[in-house]
Amino acid sequence: MQTDKQPQEETTSFGKIEESIQVNQSLYDHLHESLVDEAVTTVEDDANVQHYKDYKKNPVVEYLIRLKQLYQLNDLFRYAIWSFGLMLISTAILTIVEYDLFYGDVISDIGDGFQFGDGYPNWVDTFFHTFWWSVVTFTTVGYGDVSPVTHLGKLLTIIIMLLNFGIVTLLGGAVASVLVAERLKGDDKLDENKFHGHIIIAGWHPAIQSTLRL
Repeated sequence: MQTDKQPQEETTSFGKIEESIQVNQSLYDHLHESLVDEAVTTVEDDANVQHYKDYKKNPVVEYLIRLKQLYQLNDLFRYAIWSFGLMLISTAILTIVEYDLFYGDVISDIGDGFQFGDGYPNWVDTFFHTFWWSVVTFTTVGYGDVSPVTHLGKLLTIIIMLLNFGIVTLLGGAVASVLVAERLKGDDKLDENKFHGHIIIAGWHPAIQSTLRL
């Protein structure tokens, strides 16, 4: 009796398992799809991470990332970038506005050697002369007694003036930040000289005002 009962119980248990699987088939299918999607997502994430690492190995990209970090973390560098950008924009505006004025100036000052055959000044010379005047004026350098004549000399002088403007901005910001930091550090200390000849009042009463007048 016991040997016949045991196979019957095993058959019954397997039947219950199959019935349970059929009832929860949709749940099993959903879990299977979730596992497949998770595995595919993991593979894609790994591929994206590897692609990002390969992308960062590019020297140009690495240099740009460092500049971005420096721009976000260093206030002086950020202010210098904005100052330099505003200076370039202002110089471009001056160049555009004053171009017509220097169009005639090129004819009288530069000479016929830079003109076309029809007697009109070369556009390149006129523009470069205007740009040179804008940079010299905006950087407050001034023309002085000695100034470059050739285009190459003016170009090198423009680069030096712009670099000088940026260096002065950085040095001025650095000195100002040091002075402000020292001032703030000094405010944290207790100055005992400020507390001589003072009266400390704890609480308030109408009679105190008349007492203070005495």
